Amino acid sequence: MLRVNREYLRTKRKHNYNLIKSSAEQIPLANNSLDCVFAFNAIHHFDVVAFLTEAARIVKPGARIFIYTRFRAQNAKNIWGMYFPSFLQKENRLYELDELELVIKQTDGIVLETVNEFRFKRKASLQELIRRARFKHYSTFSLYENAEFEQALKIFENNVSTRFIDLHNITWFDEYAMLMVRTKPQL
Repeated sequence: MLRVNREYLRTKRKHNYNLIKSSAEQIPLANNSLDCVFAFNAIHHFDVVAFLTEAARIVKPGARIFIYTRFRAQNAKNIWGMYFPSFLQKENRLYELDELELVIKQTDGIVLETVNEFRFKRKASLQELIRRARFKHYSTFSLYENAEFEQALKIFENNVSTRFIDLHNITWFDEYAMLMVRTKPQL
């Protein structure tokens, strides 16, 4: 990821940046050094309490932490949650809003400011969906053993084929949420 970002920035002739590789729980930046922090489709991959504590440390007082994610209930309504066998059982790392609200409330120095939910209409062919699954479009697909994945993919193909008429224009909705967390001003 960093290599791709570095190459992209180089081709765009951007030189005033510093890429840093670190864990989300221990970020090698000074206290109060950032104007904001963004986490996109990532909080289910690390310790959210440690991340929020660390993010609160590195952003300036009154700054914001933006968390873009999907909730388990949202995941259940997308094409994968509805038709890909065991997808919801495998993806047990996602949070619900009430769980994140509690974690944020229990984390010193931050407060949940707003929550916005988004719904995006998607369209793809069955072959494109199969390609996405094979290329691990969601990290959830990496949680399957190879034989289990292949069997689930066949069932998914059958599920979609029997529920949609036009297999070149399959439509569904993906849902996400953006939580805006604010650090408390220093007194």
